[in-house]
Amino acid sequence: VDSSFVRASPAGGDWAGRTAEDMARDIQRAQEEADRVAEGAETGLSDAELARQLQAEEDRYARREQEVRLQQQQQKMEEEKRQKELQVRAEKERQKQNAKKKKDCIIM
Repeated sequence: VDSSFVRASPAGGDWAGRTAEDMARDIQRAQEEADRVAEGAETGLSDAELARQLQAEEDRYARREQEVRLQQQQQKMEEEKRQKELQVRAEKERQKQNAKKKKDCIIM
């Protein structure tokens, strides 16, 4: 047993401590990597082209998000403007009401 508590002696006496399972795993990884490379070759895009494509997609997404944010800000500003106008109208109405009441009750 080594410091990682892994069995130090390989099963079957393979060279450099490699077991049949290790060899099978390495072959499988190599095959998977070859498949991934082949898939990339099928699309016809190099790494630089893929990077450009991804960057363009990210830029479009960011632009869309910014447009949504700006629309929300504009809607919020319009709503605040409407609220202020309503408040101003209500204040003017109150002032009219108060002005009428004062004229009606003059005591001498």
